[in-house]
Amino acid sequence: MGNEYLKRQCTTTGDRSVWTWAGWVKNQNHKQTSGIFGGYYSNSDSNYIELLWTSGGNNLTFQGSSTVYFSTTDSYFDNGGWLHIVVTVNQHHSESGRDRCKLYINGFQNNHFSSQNDMSHYGENPMSGRARQMFIGARGNESDFSKMLVTDCFFVDDVELGPETFGYFKREKGGTQYGSNQYDNTYTEGLWSPRKPSVIIKDINERGGFGPNGYYLPLNDHLNPGADHHMVPDTIFKMNTELPQPKVGIATTSTANAFTDVLKLDDPFNANQYLKYALPGVRDGAAGGFGDYSNLIVGSGTSIAITNNGASISDEHSFYGSAMFFDGSNDYVDSGALAADETFCVEAWLKVSSQASGERPINLGNAHNNSSGYLYIELTGSNTFKVRQQSLGVLGDGIGRYDLGQWVHVAYTHDNTLQVTKFYVNGTCVKSAHGNTWTANSQMVVRLGADQSNSSAGLYHGYIQDARVYFGTTKYTEDFDVPHPYRPVGIESFRTSPHTPVNDYPCFNWMNNYSTSATYGSAGNSVVTTAAHLTSAVDAVLPKTGKWYWEYNASTIDGQPMGGIANQSLNENNASTYAALYRTSGELIYSSDSSGSPGSTSSWGATYTTSDIIGVAYDADNRKLYFSKNGTFQNSGDPTSGSTGTGAISITAANYGYDLVPIVRSSGSSTNGFKINFGQDPSFDDNKSVTTTYQDANGNGSFHSAVPTGYLALCTQNLPEPAIEDPRDHFLTKTYEGGAYDEQPVKVGFRPDLVWIKNRDGQHSWSWCDSATHGKYLKTNSTDGDAFSDSVFRGMGQLGFNIGSSSRVNNTGDIISAFCWKAGGPTYATNNDGSTTSYVSANTTAGFSIIKYTGNATAGATVGHGLNSAPEMIICKLCDGNGFNWVVWHRDIGDGKFLELNNNNAYQNQSSYNMFNSTAPTDSVITLGSHANTNNNTNAFRIWAWHSVEGYSRIGSYTGNGSADDGGPFITLGFRPAWLMVKRYNASSENWAIMDVAREPNTHSFKKVIFPDSDIAEQNHALNQVVFTSTGFHVKSSTADARWNTDGGQYIYMAFAEQPVKYKVGH
Repeated sequence: MGNEYLKRQCTTTGDRSVWTWAGWVKNQNHKQTSGIFGGYYSNSDSNYIELLWTSGGNNLTFQGSSTVYFSTTDSYFDNGGWLHIVVTVNQHHSESGRDRCKLYINGFQNNHFSSQNDMSHYGENPMSGRARQMFIGARGNESDFSKMLVTDCFFVDDVELGPETFGYFKREKGGTQYGSNQYDNTYTEGLWSPRKPSVIIKDINERGGFGPNGYYLPLNDHLNPGADHHMVPDTIFKMNTELPQPKVGIATTSTANAFTDVLKLDDPFNANQYLKYALPGVRDGAAGGFGDYSNLIVGSGTSIAITNNGASISDEHSFYGSAMFFDGSNDYVDSGALAADETFCVEAWLKVSSQASGERPINLGNAHNNSSGYLYIELTGSNTFKVRQQSLGVLGDGIGRYDLGQWVHVAYTHDNTLQVTKFYVNGTCVKSAHGNTWTANSQMVVRLGADQSNSSAGLYHGYIQDARVYFGTTKYTEDFDVPHPYRPVGIESFRTSPHTPVNDYPCFNWMNNYSTSATYGSAGNSVVTTAAHLTSAVDAVLPKTGKWYWEYNASTIDGQPMGGIANQSLNENNASTYAALYRTSGELIYSSDSSGSPGSTSSWGATYTTSDIIGVAYDADNRKLYFSKNGTFQNSGDPTSGSTGTGAISITAANYGYDLVPIVRSSGSSTNGFKINFGQDPSFDDNKSVTTTYQDANGNGSFHSAVPTGYLALCTQNLPEPAIEDPRDHFLTKTYEGGAYDEQPVKVGFRPDLVWIKNRDGQHSWSWCDSATHGKYLKTNSTDGDAFSDSVFRGMGQLGFNIGSSSRVNNTGDIISAFCWKAGGPTYATNNDGSTTSYVSANTTAGFSIIKYTGNATAGATVGHGLNSAPEMIICKLCDGNGFNWVVWHRDIGDGKFLELNNNNAYQNQSSYNMFNSTAPTDSVITLGSHANTNNNTNAFRIWAWHSVEGYSRIGSYTGNGSADDGGPFITLGFRPAWLMVKRYNASSENWAIMDVAREPNTHSFKKVIFPDSDIAEQNHALNQVVFTSTGFHVKSSTADARWNTDGGQYIYMAFAEQPVKYKVGH
């Protein structure tokens, strides 16, 4: 991906004071300034306006002519998530100048700016003006090119529109917390999702229309990447405008009949009956593309003879995907005789290739090579037109506007009765004359591409499409609407993709690589590695069920690059082997070293080079991995062999863990390039020719090789339906403002069974309240047992909980957070799965239970937990006495180790303190030791137990590397977290730490932290940055805060989702 962008030179002046721009954007370059859209007078002029990524590509800045109108403090790091951006300008507002331009992100207005300046009242800006250039994907001076995915862009002249025109909040599939905090009544829940383009267009038209330079660009078809579909174009053939996407191209033909069955017979101008000449100039059309369709549209008569003299039909970015091309040296196209009338209309689409004065693309006359009775439309050489009709003289010289390489519509009309002559450019009348009449011959002829009187003069260099002549009507009597297509610059083969906000595909994750020495391109699907042993993974965890297929190409080989799958903690050494990789040497590599050194190798398949495509098929149901070379599976592999695994690599949980990601890896201190295709680019960034593509069984993806039977592309539409569609039904961070009045209800939306409360603005103890004891609470920063106070906690309600007036839960004006989990309700069922009877409230869907039991001091005693899977994290507390620590067991610390929630100590060994008898929980029971903190005789205990649920929660670990910014660990969760708790466990003095989106809903980068083992107020750590993305979290802080990322630090975490990856549209 090079210097590629879309550009349009405006031919007509629109409203330069009021406009709206909207589009879906997925940024793939977070390291440099780059343009999103803008307008300039010229690429060398300082008068401009633009929206761009700044501050290393993470913040949004809107500026013009040396004035920054706004620059966001919020950072948008997520290369795996989509942003819907709306920018409005209304310089007619009489309020503050800062209200004259607005920014909306995913449905919310963003007012969090580090810099902001007023726009002038009743001023103008360089958007939508004649001779002004408008851009997408670059800055207006044709620099700072973006690497991004972009789709469904709208520009509307003369109307200020809100985000509700373009999208809506879709309920019941998770929620986004961009916008105001929850305690602000402007907070809105739900996933921001795109409205149908047809609905958006209808809404805009009802508000006055798109205006002279408005557009809707789907940006989704390589035949015409800049096609504008704000209206149904008036073309000779029917277009695919009724299809959802893509819309570009001629409608499907029913027979091989040169498109005669897809003629566009609807007649908005009531002009078809007067049509005498209709030459679309399309590949595979009548007469090799040079055939007349006028008689077929009229429904009578015969076609006009067309003589082609050297012109060709060329593939071209146009509505049809092809057009007539004239080389400017000797090409022209002549028609036979047309029955003429003094009232007429001549029109066509032109795309001028070179600037030369005197070129005459369109001519009408009495006879070929004869100067009598002629009309010509001529190029002046200065991006304007000269138009002359013999009996009327020159209508205009230097009128209208065209731009090289950009389609422009021209129409010349003459009404002999009203004596009115007009010339239209892109639907706008740029010149008219009155009081002139014309006497025409009974027959006339058309010449395209050269002078009517001399075929060796006026030779035109460029394209022509949809040339038409009407006699007996002007067709147009006033300004009319036409599409406003953008022209691709530097885009030889535009990379359109099925990758959209409503069906997202994975891409390389620039935050998930072991070294920062990598460059990314092509919308995140190519990577060049320059560091030793660099590993780069994609932003997706492989599902634990199903069968999945993708492809990669080693585009640059220096050493022995490899690709395959790995445990998602790529720089962690806590497994004996964690990666299975197919190397260019043909060997299979089992890696257990974060540097990438092979743990073991084996001869396995054929060698491969830059010309080969490697297919990867992963059968998650049977944990079998297969590799193919150019469609042939290696090691005699059969990816349809199920549990037999013929020729497969067995991906055992013991060696690889449960959380697997696709990866590529360099070998040694070498430079290697990789290109990957999850179904969005079978050309591998234009690196491979594509003649046939293959889809999966669901019709998703576009692959270079055939997809094995039963395997699917790894896109959101194919992902399994999550067990929990809306995480907020089972977990919610509720933030509220204290009011200091007694018995205050706090609405959650469900009846919680555990509520963990902290006053974030003051030094107050935590309150841990559950449904096992009505009105009682514990303090996680204390060793105290259950306490009772009406002023703190009043119990659970059907849709929330009730609090008293205590300052720790309800201080006036303070911001307070409550983390709420749903278990099995207030009725605790008797459970006899263990040797000790327990009483359980279990939510098996969400993987959370609360267990009550009475201690007996017997090592090896067991209690049933009521879940369907083994807990991965448990918290245990003696509740009817003081002075006993909170005990935490976590799967990744190890069976013989534990932590304490009420302090910042490192892990301790159970050989000294027998908390859980050095035994991991099973699918039915938790084993207790004999220590008083977990099993003191006759005391009352409660355990809170969780296990991961795909798309809803994840419990895991990572190893810090001390790298700041891009080099810090990235943990792929399979969702965007709403809440995250982390603890370093291999060193003391590092607090438990919690971050959540409810307190920082406008950003991806989080700094506000609270500590469960301390009563201090919320801390805002400038160096303590953790980025939440649509697929996980990225630790950007370094040794400045060892709570998150010190070199060699070992960390556990527990995270709960805002929404699953399957529904991640809107991030």
